[in-house]
Amino acid sequence: NVALGKNILFLSTDEIKSELEKDPYVEVKSVEKVFPSKIKAAIVKREERFAYFDGGSYYYADENFVYLKKSDVLSGDNVIKVEVTGKEFDFDGSALGKPFPFSSDDILGYAEVITESIPDKFNIVAEISVDGEKNRLYFKTVTGTNLEFRFNYGNKSPTEEEKRAAGKAICEKTSAVVECYYSLGEAEKSSGSVLCYVTDNFSVIVEYDGPTEDEAYE
Repeated sequence: NVALGKNILFLSTDEIKSELEKDPYVEVKSVEKVFPSKIKAAIVKREERFAYFDGGSYYYADENFVYLKKSDVLSGDNVIKVEVTGKEFDFDGSALGKPFPFSSDDILGYAEVITESIPDKFNIVAEISVDGEKNRLYFKTVTGTNLEFRFNYGNKSPTEEEKRAAGKAICEKTSAVVECYYSLGEAEKSSGSVLCYVTDNFSVIVEYDGPTEDEAYE
């Protein structure tokens, strides 16, 4: 429709790209003019990979957290549910076809960074819980263990700068959390949690909290 009846010399590839991307499921990789009278566009269909549950509705996003649709039901075999509680975010005000504008230094932003850092996440993670009241993230694995990230600061009252630094440090320990999970025995992987938290002196600790392999079998 954008190109119909127009001379190819005066067509805007940016305008064509914008028209195609009105469908949030369409990701345009490139648009080029092919003389004398063709337009060539390379596009990819975005897939639903996350469903944020908030206020009784599901907000679907692709693997890059691009907002695709809103629905009253959860569907899809390869979709990870992300339940959000105790945290205000304007999902309805987000733009379709664009990434959710999560703040980089709050609990939803941390959830995005950590999720991106988990290799093979769609085969490891069954569900994610974002607890804005306790300031914690819970990644429930397919085997039963939780990967728990606690953005709390013990008995300290940190400055905003200290909070941001601690949040960044916790996110940077994601690989250590995943390694700890993989090091567990088969019985240990079915219960307990791999914890990642900051101490009063702002050291970041990663440890398993749950029954040992022997205790799990007992």
